[in-house]
Amino acid sequence: HNGGMISESVRIVTLGCAKNEVDSEEIAGVLAKDGYGITGDDRAAVTVINTCGFLQSARDESIAAIRDAVAAKARGETSKVVVAGCLAQRLGAELMALAPGADAYVGVGQMARFGEIVAEVRKGKDPTLDVEPPHH
Repeated sequence: HNGGMISESVRIVTLGCAKNEVDSEEIAGVLAKDGYGITGDDRAAVTVINTCGFLQSARDESIAAIRDAVAAKARGETSKVVVAGCLAQRLGAELMALAPGADAYVGVGQMARFGEIVAEVRKGKDPTLDVEPPHH
């Protein structure tokens, strides 16, 4: 182990409300089942940011976290950044403009598909926006 990136590891950063904690647990469970190691280590191969868009402060915190992760990617500390959760759902393409550089922006309700989402971004495709239209 050369202190480099851990190739199959995922770090999940949870922002905002208690519901997000539950969602992050679910994402972690799905990814663990797919053979990914869930870690708190900054040098995880994939960084998942579970955003919250409820309050302006949570929104700002989410955007700052995405920018931090994208900066870490630029430094080679993580290889992929996936933005998930409420803020991605709410802002969609606007979030890509506010906090560019992540590899995927995924709305809510996609937990079960997280394994394939992570597999897709690891293949290095262009940034994907996978946000279901909001249900009214």
